[in-house]
Amino acid sequence: MADEIVTKKETPAKTVEPEFAKEQFQGSEQFTQIEKDTLNVLLEDGQNYTISEARRVLTEWLKKEVK
Repeated sequence: MADEIVTKKETPAKTVEPEFAKEQFQGSEQFTQIEKDTLNVLLEDGQNYTISEARRVLTEWLKKEVK
């Protein structure tokens, strides 16, 4: 028993998505021009967003009911 090495179970490191200012999305190839224009209106100045957050904002806006 003394010869056994106890190893700690490694947990995968949580990956952190990079964040971008709303202006940086304008140069992105991951969004269409219409999506970029929409993000320019929907995202707040001075805030940073991950790509996932930007896509979520777009999706929520597209799902809104027209009044």
